[in-house]
Amino acid sequence: MDLKTNWNSFSKNRDAIYGVAIISILIFHFFEDVASSNISGGGRFVGEIYNTFVGSVGVEFFIFLSGVGLYFSMTKDSRVRYFFQKRLKRILPTYLTVAVPYWIAVDIVCKQRGWTVFAADISFITFFAHGTRTFWYVLFIGLAYLTYPVVYKVLHTKYTEYFQLVVLIMIALLIQLLPKIILLELYSNIEIMLGRFLVFFLGCWCGKKVYQNELINNKEKVGIFFGAGLMLGNCLPITKCVVNKLGYRILMCFWGIFLLYCLTVNLKKIPQRIRWILQRFGNASYELYLTHVAIRAFMNLIGIRTYYLQNYILCVLVSLLLTSIIIKLQRMMIRAT
Repeated sequence: MDLKTNWNSFSKNRDAIYGVAIISILIFHFFEDVASSNISGGGRFVGEIYNTFVGSVGVEFFIFLSGVGLYFSMTKDSRVRYFFQKRLKRILPTYLTVAVPYWIAVDIVCKQRGWTVFAADISFITFFAHGTRTFWYVLFIGLAYLTYPVVYKVLHTKYTEYFQLVVLIMIALLIQLLPKIILLELYSNIEIMLGRFLVFFLGCWCGKKVYQNELINNKEKVGIFFGAGLMLGNCLPITKCVVNKLGYRILMCFWGIFLLYCLTVNLKKIPQRIRWILQRFGNASYELYLTHVAIRAFMNLIGIRTYYLQNYILCVLVSLLLTSIIIKLQRMMIRAT
């Protein structure tokens, strides 16, 4: 069966796609730092192009594929309690391993703000109150897991699959837009999270198709290429105002799915050795993401600016080293138990 028209290709290439996603995020963070500095020149120009057409789309890759994977997990064992236990074991130990020493270094050692602030930071209270985004992804994915049993029930109602899709899109838009209407200040703090539920729900919907090994039909291909149309619209003055009304997160959601599709159907053309490297990065993507955002934030806090390429390379190397240590410790703990 042709991978180009098969939903299951998203699952078969998952590790390599995760690898592309984490590498693209590492690149995005560098160009994001350059954009926030007063540095000029070719690097800034390249960064503007990258941030326009790629940006943080690697996060969309992560979230979409998480939604896909959850369908497999819930179908294998539909006990909700077991589902939550398994998900917590995946995200919580790594988060605490990285976040506890990070927030101790920031709140207790460097800024000397005390244990109350430390508790507020590590429990995400400051994310809602002040928009502290360092580990926002962990909170998002935890909340996404909480919603999934409901999403799974929606996917098994008597209604047509496209009606189910419309319901999920409407719920995602309500999650994103309702706080903006009711509490604008809160929305500005947490919009980075709210805007990602749409791509998560779309991943959940596609997860059923991946599991059933369905072909991507023409209607679904039109939906996928809708993302390219949105990005084109964002580049044209006539339609840019419409895209701006829809919102940046919605644009990146559909653009991200389009890029993910293009990547997936072309992965088999990539040499095996490169795919192996991508898979290695993909297997460690969650741990690498957390260590990277922590090291990057801490380096900037102590004055080592990561908009300089040599400093950013150091940041990535330290992140890779810590990721390797964390994974080895996790394996040792698993063997011990």
